[in-house]
Order: sequence, then structure tokens, then C-alpha cells
Amino acid sequence: MHDDDETIVLIAKANIDLIKSKAPSQGDTVSPGDIVNYIITVRNRGNTSVDNLIVEDHFPLGLQLNDSNWTLVSGATRVARFNTNLSLNAGDQRQIPIQFKVAQDASGLLRNLAVVCEDDGSICDPETPPTCEDSEEE
Repeated sequence: MHDDDETIVLIAKANIDLIKSKAPSQGDTVSPGDIVNYIITVRNRGNTSVDNLIVEDHFPLGLQLNDSNWTLVSGATRVARFNTNLSLNAGDQRQIPIQFKVAQDASGLLRNLAVVCEDDGSICDPETPPTCEDSEEE
């Protein structure tokens, strides 16, 4: 028996990762009033392209967003979103700078977190990695 109507389903996956690092020119310590620069690198290590990704930075008290390429997310506390959704082909990466100003009353260790997720209209959950999966039928 020969079945010519066989359907093969290929699952193509984007494997998105994000690395946040201080900009090469950024020192290790800062003082109130200083500018802090980071570089966020978003990479697609998967075998298919992905569209409509958003990048967010969840920043602590003591830092103030100082970058016109980012917008504070309405209704969220200290969450900035990059103004342009990303599309990445398989193997591509994009570097995105972000700048903050250290508040005058800042003290101690300041840590912040960047995340990437698919744009579904909500805020990215830093605990949940993006699921970027497409199905293709042959």
C-alpha cells in the first residue's frame, strides 16, 4: 500500500536570546547625575525568521530613562519598551543601545533586566522565555 497523501509537518523554531551589557565606554561605578549606557543584543539562533518582537527594560528605582528611542510602558512601573518591534532572520542579531540617568537619591547596587517577547499586547514576563514557533506543511 502506498499513501501519496502523506502530510509532513516541519516545525521551524526561532531561538531568541538576549544579552545585556554595559557599553564599552561605560565605567564600573556611577554617581548620582551620571549617565549609564547599555547595549542590548537580541539574537535569533533558530532556523526560521521571527517577526513582531518587543524588547523591554525593567529598571530599578534609582535609574531614570534618558533615551528617546525607548518609551515608558503605560500602566507599568519602571518598564521601558524599545520604540520599534524587531524582525530577525535565522542567524541575525540586532544591537540596541539604551541610556539611563542615575537619580540624585540613588544609592547601593542598581540592577536592571532586559527581556524580549512576542508582541501580544501585554508586558513581557521576565520569567517566561519567548515562544516563537511556526508550522509549515508540505
